[in-house]
Amino acid sequence: MSGQSSLLLRERLLASGHTPSSIQHRVNTGIWIRVFDGVYVPSETLDKSLGAAALVRGGPRSALSHHTAAIVHRFDSSAGWDARSTWLTVPHTVARFSPQFESGGSQVVVKRTRLVPDPSSLFVADGLRFTGRVRTLVDLAGLLDAAEFAIVLESGLRGPDPKNPEVWRSDVLTGLEAWVVAHPRQPGSLAVRQAIAHRRPGRPTGSIAESAVIFALIGAGITEVIVQARIVAPDRFGGTRVQFADLLIPAGQLVIEIDGSDHDSPARRRADHERDRRLSPGFHVFRYSASVALSNPQHIVDDVTRHLAATRPAGESWLVGDARVEGAGHEWTITRTNPSGPSVASRR
Repeated sequence: MSGQSSLLLRERLLASGHTPSSIQHRVNTGIWIRVFDGVYVPSETLDKSLGAAALVRGGPRSALSHHTAAIVHRFDSSAGWDARSTWLTVPHTVARFSPQFESGGSQVVVKRTRLVPDPSSLFVADGLRFTGRVRTLVDLAGLLDAAEFAIVLESGLRGPDPKNPEVWRSDVLTGLEAWVVAHPRQPGSLAVRQAIAHRRPGRPTGSIAESAVIFALIGAGITEVIVQARIVAPDRFGGTRVQFADLLIPAGQLVIEIDGSDHDSPARRRADHERDRRLSPGFHVFRYSASVALSNPQHIVDDVTRHLAATRPAGESWLVGDARVEGAGHEWTITRTNPSGPSVASRR
Protein backbone atom coordinates (compact mmCIF):
# COMPACT_ATOMS: atom_id res chain seq x y z
CA MET A 1 0.00 0.00 0.00
CA SER A 2 1.44 3.40 -0.93
CA GLY A 3 1.47 6.33 1.45
CA GLN A 4 -0.87 8.16 -0.91
CA SER A 5 -3.53 5.43 -0.95
CA SER A 6 -3.56 5.08 2.85
CA LEU A 7 -4.16 8.80 3.45
CA LEU A 8 -7.48 9.70 5.06
CA LEU A 9 -8.92 13.20 4.50
CA ARG A 10 -11.72 14.46 6.71
CA GLU A 11 -13.89 15.80 3.89
CA ARG A 12 -13.71 12.48 2.06
CA LEU A 13 -14.48 10.54 5.22
CA LEU A 14 -17.57 12.67 5.87
CA ALA A 15 -18.67 12.31 2.26
CA SER A 16 -18.39 8.53 2.51
CA GLY A 17 -20.70 8.30 5.54
CA HIS A 18 -18.44 8.76 8.55
CA THR A 19 -19.63 11.14 11.26
CA PRO A 20 -17.41 13.52 13.24
CA SER A 21 -17.88 11.33 16.31
CA SER A 22 -16.90 8.13 14.49
CA ILE A 23 -13.75 9.82 13.20
CA GLN A 24 -12.92 11.04 16.72
CA HIS A 25 -13.55 7.57 18.14
CA ARG A 26 -11.01 6.03 15.80
CA VAL A 27 -8.49 8.71 16.74
CA ASN A 28 -9.13 8.23 20.48
CA THR A 29 -8.68 4.45 20.21
CA GLY A 30 -5.47 4.73 18.18
CA ILE A 31 -6.85 3.17 15.00
CA TRP A 32 -6.19 6.40 13.12
CA ILE A 33 -3.63 9.09 13.83
CA ARG A 34 -4.44 12.73 13.21
CA VAL A 35 -1.31 14.13 11.58
CA PHE A 36 -2.68 17.57 10.70
CA ASP A 37 -6.11 19.19 10.92
CA GLY A 38 -8.36 17.13 8.65
CA VAL A 39 -5.57 14.69 7.70
CA TYR A 40 -5.41 11.18 9.22
CA VAL A 41 -3.51 7.96 8.56
CA PRO A 42 -3.94 4.39 9.84
CA SER A 43 -1.58 3.95 12.79
CA GLU A 44 0.17 0.97 11.20
CA THR A 45 1.09 2.99 8.09
CA LEU A 46 2.28 6.19 9.76
CA ASP A 47 5.87 6.04 8.51
CA LYS A 48 4.79 5.30 4.93
CA SER A 49 1.95 7.83 4.95
CA LEU A 50 3.64 10.79 6.59
CA GLY A 51 5.07 12.09 3.33
CA ALA A 52 1.68 12.04 1.63
CA ALA A 53 0.11 13.80 4.58
CA ALA A 54 2.80 16.48 4.56
CA LEU A 55 2.28 17.11 0.83
CA VAL A 56 -1.46 17.53 1.33
CA ARG A 57 -0.89 20.02 4.14
CA GLY A 58 1.89 21.81 2.28
CA GLY A 59 -0.21 22.35 -0.81
CA PRO A 60 0.20 21.63 -4.54
CA ARG A 61 3.50 23.55 -4.83
CA SER A 62 5.18 21.64 -2.00
CA ALA A 63 7.64 18.76 -2.46
CA LEU A 64 9.44 16.26 -0.27
CA SER A 65 13.05 17.39 -0.17
CA HIS A 66 16.46 17.45 1.56
CA HIS A 67 17.17 14.18 3.44
CA THR A 68 13.90 12.56 2.34
CA ALA A 69 14.61 13.22 -1.34
CA ALA A 70 18.25 12.17 -0.90
CA ILE A 71 17.14 8.73 0.28
CA VAL A 72 14.81 8.34 -2.70
CA HIS A 73 17.59 9.40 -5.11
CA ARG A 74 20.00 6.99 -3.34
CA PHE A 75 22.60 9.63 -2.64
CA ASP A 76 25.60 8.55 -0.60
CA SER A 77 26.17 9.85 2.91
CA SER A 78 29.03 9.02 5.22
CA ALA A 79 27.11 10.55 8.14
CA GLY A 80 23.76 8.89 7.31
CA TRP A 81 20.46 10.47 6.35
CA ASP A 82 17.73 11.53 8.77
CA ALA A 83 15.26 8.80 7.83
CA ARG A 84 12.92 9.34 10.80
CA SER A 85 12.02 12.84 9.64
CA THR A 86 9.99 13.80 6.60
CA TRP A 87 11.59 16.85 5.00
CA LEU A 88 9.20 19.12 3.12
CA THR A 89 9.84 22.26 1.05
CA VAL A 90 6.89 24.67 0.88
CA PRO A 91 6.33 28.19 -0.50
CA HIS A 92 6.96 30.87 2.09
CA THR A 93 3.31 31.92 1.78
CA VAL A 94 1.96 28.64 3.22
CA ALA A 95 0.58 29.07 6.73
CA ARG A 96 2.81 27.65 9.42
CA PHE A 97 1.88 24.18 10.54
CA SER A 98 3.23 21.33 12.59
CA PRO A 99 2.24 17.68 12.99
CA GLN A 100 -0.21 16.83 15.77
CA PHE A 101 1.14 13.49 16.87
CA GLU A 102 4.06 11.87 18.68
CA SER A 103 5.31 8.52 17.44
CA GLY A 104 8.82 7.16 17.91
CA GLY A 105 10.59 10.36 16.92
CA SER A 106 8.84 10.73 13.55
CA GLN A 107 8.40 14.36 12.56
CA VAL A 108 7.94 16.71 9.63
CA VAL A 109 10.75 19.21 8.99
CA VAL A 110 9.36 22.15 7.02
CA LYS A 111 11.74 24.26 4.91
CA ARG A 112 10.18 27.49 3.64
CA THR A 113 11.43 29.19 0.51
CA ARG A 114 10.52 31.94 -1.93
CA LEU A 115 11.97 29.80 -4.70
CA VAL A 116 9.72 26.73 -4.86
CA PRO A 117 10.76 23.68 -6.88
CA ASP A 118 10.04 23.90 -10.59
CA PRO A 119 7.17 21.48 -11.37
CA SER A 120 8.99 20.31 -14.50
CA SER A 121 11.97 19.16 -12.42
CA LEU A 122 10.05 17.26 -9.74
CA PHE A 123 10.68 13.55 -9.28
CA VAL A 124 7.57 11.41 -8.70
CA ALA A 125 7.80 8.07 -6.89
CA ASP A 126 4.92 6.05 -5.43
CA GLY A 127 2.61 8.94 -6.26
CA LEU A 128 4.61 11.41 -4.13
CA ARG A 129 6.40 14.57 -5.26
CA PHE A 130 10.10 14.92 -4.54
CA THR A 131 12.59 17.59 -5.48
CA GLY A 132 14.69 16.48 -8.48
CA ARG A 133 18.37 15.66 -8.28
CA VAL A 134 19.62 19.17 -9.03
CA ARG A 135 17.43 20.92 -6.49
CA THR A 136 18.03 18.23 -3.87
CA LEU A 137 21.79 18.64 -4.24
CA VAL A 138 21.50 22.42 -3.89
CA ASP A 139 19.35 22.03 -0.78
CA LEU A 140 21.78 19.57 0.78
CA ALA A 141 24.72 21.84 0.02
CA GLY A 142 23.17 24.37 2.37
CA LEU A 143 23.08 21.80 5.21
CA LEU A 144 26.29 19.78 4.88
CA ASP A 145 29.98 20.54 5.31
CA ALA A 146 32.22 20.58 2.25
CA ALA A 147 33.64 17.07 2.75
CA GLU A 148 30.26 15.42 3.16
CA PHE A 149 28.74 17.32 0.25
CA ALA A 150 31.60 16.24 -2.02
CA ILE A 151 30.62 12.61 -1.35
CA VAL A 152 26.94 13.37 -1.98
CA LEU A 153 27.74 15.17 -5.23
CA GLU A 154 29.62 12.17 -6.63
CA SER A 155 26.60 9.93 -6.02
CA GLY A 156 24.27 12.56 -7.46
CA LEU A 157 26.19 12.46 -10.73
CA ARG A 158 26.42 8.67 -10.83
CA GLY A 159 24.41 6.99 -13.54
CA PRO A 160 21.78 4.29 -13.10
CA ASP A 161 24.39 1.57 -13.70
CA PRO A 162 27.77 2.18 -12.00
CA LYS A 163 29.15 -0.80 -13.93
CA ASN A 164 28.70 1.29 -17.07
CA PRO A 165 30.50 4.51 -16.09
CA GLU A 166 30.18 5.96 -19.58
CA VAL A 167 26.50 6.53 -18.73
CA TRP A 168 26.54 9.16 -16.00
CA ARG A 169 24.37 12.18 -15.28
CA SER A 170 26.37 14.91 -16.92
CA ASP A 171 23.06 16.76 -17.28
CA VAL A 172 22.91 17.05 -13.49
CA LEU A 173 26.31 18.75 -13.48
CA THR A 174 25.14 21.09 -16.23
CA GLY A 175 21.95 21.77 -14.27
CA LEU A 176 23.89 22.59 -11.11
CA GLU A 177 26.15 24.99 -13.00
CA ALA A 178 23.09 26.71 -14.47
CA TRP A 179 21.41 26.89 -11.07
CA VAL A 180 24.25 28.71 -9.32
CA VAL A 181 24.47 31.20 -12.19
CA ALA A 182 20.73 31.89 -12.07
CA HIS A 183 20.45 31.92 -8.26
CA PRO A 184 23.83 33.02 -6.87
CA ARG A 185 22.40 34.19 -3.53
CA GLN A 186 20.23 31.19 -2.75
CA PRO A 187 21.33 28.98 0.19
CA GLY A 188 23.62 26.23 -1.05
CA SER A 189 24.63 27.93 -4.31
CA LEU A 190 28.06 29.01 -3.07
CA ALA A 191 28.81 25.54 -1.67
CA VAL A 192 27.76 23.92 -4.97
CA ARG A 193 29.99 26.31 -6.94
CA GLN A 194 32.97 25.51 -4.71
CA ALA A 195 32.36 21.75 -4.91
CA ILE A 196 32.19 21.82 -8.70
CA ALA A 197 35.37 23.90 -8.89
CA HIS A 198 37.28 21.43 -6.70
CA ARG A 199 36.12 18.13 -8.19
CA ARG A 200 38.01 16.41 -11.00
CA PRO A 201 36.44 16.83 -14.43
CA GLY A 202 34.65 13.85 -15.94
CA ARG A 203 33.01 10.75 -14.55
CA PRO A 204 31.94 10.40 -10.91
CA THR A 205 33.15 7.67 -8.61
CA GLY A 206 31.34 4.33 -8.68
CA SER A 207 30.64 4.03 -4.94
CA ILE A 208 30.97 5.81 -1.61
CA ALA A 209 34.05 3.68 -0.86
CA GLU A 210 35.76 4.94 -4.02
CA SER A 211 34.83 8.50 -3.05
CA ALA A 212 36.47 8.02 0.36
CA VAL A 213 39.69 6.82 -1.26
CA ILE A 214 39.97 9.50 -3.94
CA PHE A 215 39.31 12.31 -1.47
CA ALA A 216 41.95 10.86 0.85
CA LEU A 217 44.44 10.66 -2.03
CA ILE A 218 43.73 14.24 -3.10
CA GLY A 219 44.06 15.38 0.50
CA ALA A 220 47.52 13.79 0.57
CA GLY A 221 48.56 15.72 -2.53
CA ILE A 222 48.04 12.86 -5.01
CA THR A 223 45.85 14.83 -7.39
CA GLU A 224 46.38 13.12 -10.74
CA VAL A 225 43.76 10.42 -10.19
CA ILE A 226 41.46 9.34 -13.03
CA VAL A 227 38.07 7.92 -12.10
CA GLN A 228 36.58 5.05 -14.11
CA ALA A 229 39.27 5.10 -16.79
CA ARG A 230 38.45 3.02 -19.86
CA ILE A 231 41.23 0.52 -20.64
CA VAL A 232 41.32 -1.61 -23.78
CA ALA A 233 43.27 -4.69 -22.67
CA PRO A 234 44.26 -7.96 -24.39
CA ASP A 235 42.34 -11.10 -23.46
CA ARG A 236 43.59 -14.67 -23.40
CA PHE A 237 42.00 -15.47 -26.76
CA GLY A 238 44.06 -12.98 -28.74
CA GLY A 239 41.38 -10.30 -28.82
CA THR A 240 40.72 -7.32 -26.57
CA ARG A 241 38.32 -6.45 -23.76
CA VAL A 242 37.23 -3.10 -22.38
CA GLN A 243 37.87 -2.74 -18.65
CA PHE A 244 36.96 0.18 -16.40
CA ALA A 245 39.39 0.92 -13.58
CA ASP A 246 37.89 2.31 -10.36
CA LEU A 247 40.87 4.65 -9.94
CA LEU A 248 43.94 5.07 -12.15
CA ILE A 249 47.13 6.95 -11.25
CA PRO A 250 49.23 7.32 -14.41
CA ALA A 251 52.34 8.53 -12.53
CA GLY A 252 52.58 5.19 -10.77
CA GLN A 253 51.24 3.07 -13.63
CA LEU A 254 48.72 2.05 -10.97
CA VAL A 255 45.13 0.82 -10.98
CA ILE A 256 43.23 0.74 -7.68
CA GLU A 257 40.18 -1.49 -7.40
CA ILE A 258 37.71 -1.18 -4.50
CA ASP A 259 35.59 -4.29 -3.89
CA GLY A 260 32.19 -4.40 -2.19
CA SER A 261 30.87 -7.47 -0.40
CA ASP A 262 29.53 -8.88 -3.68
CA HIS A 263 33.16 -9.57 -4.65
CA ASP A 264 33.48 -12.18 -1.89
CA SER A 265 31.75 -15.00 -3.79
CA PRO A 266 34.00 -17.60 -5.46
CA ALA A 267 32.59 -16.80 -8.91
CA ARG A 268 33.23 -13.08 -8.50
CA ARG A 269 36.75 -13.69 -7.21
CA ARG A 270 37.52 -15.78 -10.29
CA ALA A 271 36.17 -12.97 -12.48
CA ASP A 272 38.28 -10.42 -10.59
CA HIS A 273 41.37 -12.55 -11.03
CA GLU A 274 40.78 -12.77 -14.78
CA ARG A 275 40.17 -9.02 -14.92
CA ASP A 276 43.43 -8.34 -13.07
CA ARG A 277 45.26 -10.72 -15.40
CA ARG A 278 44.16 -8.61 -18.36
CA LEU A 279 45.28 -5.36 -16.71
CA SER A 280 48.53 -6.52 -15.12
CA PRO A 281 50.63 -6.60 -18.30
CA GLY A 282 50.45 -2.80 -18.36
CA PHE A 283 49.53 -1.71 -14.83
CA HIS A 284 50.26 -2.51 -11.23
CA VAL A 285 46.90 -3.47 -9.70
CA PHE A 286 46.12 -2.86 -6.03
CA ARG A 287 42.84 -4.32 -4.82
CA TYR A 288 41.15 -3.42 -1.51
CA SER A 289 37.87 -4.24 0.19
CA ALA A 290 35.27 -1.49 0.51
CA SER A 291 35.34 -1.92 4.29
CA VAL A 292 39.03 -0.96 4.35
CA ALA A 293 38.39 1.96 2.01
CA LEU A 294 35.66 3.33 4.28
CA SER A 295 37.21 2.62 7.68
CA ASN A 296 40.89 3.31 6.92
CA PRO A 297 41.49 5.14 3.64
CA GLN A 298 44.82 6.32 5.04
CA HIS A 299 46.09 2.74 4.76
CA ILE A 300 45.50 2.93 1.01
CA VAL A 301 47.11 6.37 0.82
CA ASP A 302 50.20 5.00 2.58
CA ASP A 303 50.44 2.06 0.14
CA VAL A 304 50.09 4.39 -2.85
CA THR A 305 52.63 6.87 -1.48
CA ARG A 306 55.22 4.11 -1.02
CA HIS A 307 54.49 2.79 -4.49
CA LEU A 308 54.88 6.21 -6.12
CA ALA A 309 58.16 6.79 -4.29
CA ALA A 310 59.54 3.54 -5.74
CA THR A 311 58.15 4.01 -9.27
CA ARG A 312 59.66 6.06 -12.05
CA PRO A 313 57.16 8.75 -13.16
CA ALA A 314 55.39 7.84 -16.40
CA GLY A 315 54.37 10.03 -19.30
CA GLU A 316 51.50 9.37 -21.67
CA SER A 317 52.94 6.01 -22.66
CA TRP A 318 55.29 3.47 -21.12
CA LEU A 319 56.62 -0.04 -21.40
CA VAL A 320 56.05 -2.67 -18.73
CA GLY A 321 58.05 -5.73 -19.70
CA ASP A 322 56.75 -6.66 -23.15
CA ALA A 323 53.57 -4.56 -22.92
CA ARG A 324 53.10 -1.00 -24.10
CA VAL A 325 50.58 1.29 -22.46
CA GLU A 326 49.34 4.36 -24.27
CA GLY A 327 46.66 6.88 -23.45
CA ALA A 328 45.61 9.97 -21.55
CA GLY A 329 42.64 11.08 -19.50
CA HIS A 330 39.92 8.43 -19.49
CA GLU A 331 41.16 6.44 -22.52
CA TRP A 332 44.00 3.89 -22.29
CA THR A 333 45.21 0.91 -24.31
CA ILE A 334 47.48 -2.02 -23.43
CA THR A 335 49.30 -3.67 -26.35
CA ARG A 336 50.86 -6.98 -25.36
CA THR A 337 53.14 -9.25 -27.41
CA ASN A 338 53.93 -11.91 -24.82
CA PRO A 339 51.42 -13.84 -22.65
CA SER A 340 53.54 -13.61 -19.47
CA GLY A 341 53.24 -10.59 -17.21
CA PRO A 342 53.71 -9.24 -13.69
CA SER A 343 51.61 -10.36 -10.75
CA VAL A 344 48.76 -8.51 -9.13
CA ALA A 345 49.03 -6.92 -5.69
CA SER A 346 45.96 -7.79 -3.61
CA ARG A 347 45.74 -5.75 -0.41
CA ARG A 348 42.56 -6.41 1.50
